[in-house]
Amino acid sequence: MRKNSTAFLLLLGSLLIQESIAAIPDAVIVGPVEADPPGHPSKNSIYAASAIELRANGYIEEEYFIEGTANQYTNPDLETGAVIDSGHRYLTRLIVRRPQAEDFNGIVIVEWINVTGGPDKDIDWWYSGAHFVRNGYAYVAVSAQQLGIDTIKGMESAKIRSLDTTHDGLVGGDGLSYDIFSAVGRAINRVGQSTPAGGIDILDGLKAELIIATGHSQSASRLAIYLNNVHPLELIYDGVMVHGGGGRIRDDQETKIFKIMAETDMARRAATPQPNSDTFMQWEVAGTSHADYDFEIEYSKLRLLRDGLPISKQRRETLVVRFRLIVEFHFVIPLMLPSSI
Repeated sequence: MRKNSTAFLLLLGSLLIQESIAAIPDAVIVGPVEADPPGHPSKNSIYAASAIELRANGYIEEEYFIEGTANQYTNPDLETGAVIDSGHRYLTRLIVRRPQAEDFNGIVIVEWINVTGGPDKDIDWWYSGAHFVRNGYAYVAVSAQQLGIDTIKGMESAKIRSLDTTHDGLVGGDGLSYDIFSAVGRAINRVGQSTPAGGIDILDGLKAELIIATGHSQSASRLAIYLNNVHPLELIYDGVMVHGGGGRIRDDQETKIFKIMAETDMARRAATPQPNSDTFMQWEVAGTSHADYDFEIEYSKLRLLRDGLPISKQRRETLVVRFRLIVEFHFVIPLMLPSSI
């Protein structure tokens, strides 16, 4: 009997340890971080600051840091991952664009910043930022991957050089990115919640009724892994829009998942379509390209703003397909509501 009791206690202790490790670790918000206007000689500006006029439209743009520890997870196919290890340190940044309280529509968009080619790129903001501003969305961009940080370290001030998502190089493959993305979503107060005493409220009192994650292309692929392996451990986001990438996504969780694909995205995916379900829906937009004319124009604006040049002097630097793929959030968002899909 004593042996059985001892074995039971050891098993119970093991399960409790696993449960405690599996929980998404808490994080600390620092900021807002002092910043000069884009293009300032000090280089102490927000990298990837919005090229859309915000202040005239009642919006505020601020940069924050988020720091904490994160787990690493296994990545089984279409199954919840297991914690490999924990306690890995990170310090990274996020950009917040928020309206005045009277203009807030209750919806917060959280974008997984794209790092293809190096620099941070908030691509879904390029596509839909004007719509967000017109309709009172709050928006948060998350630097979850080390490549983006490494690329902008040479362009920005010392504040960026302290950022790291690898636990001082101990973790590769952006293994901490998933808990980072969860931690940012958790830092957003919902209706009925408040920031603990001494903490920083990144939305300055705004309360979210709906929190939606989004990401384009490479970011969409990361979101697909996140949805399959990590998000089921704690449902941080009410909905996720996977845009222009990502493989098959499990739909056995309450989170609403909406996938938008250009015609060029479907060339190697059309043979194995994923059917719609109660929580998953996919649109395939005919006659559109993965990176379109609007993409190139908005990327040009960002570079001009960063270099302190007038946006009016933008020019097309490459030939691009002029078929348009604008993420129509005003169509997609209602489908993210609990009664939809």
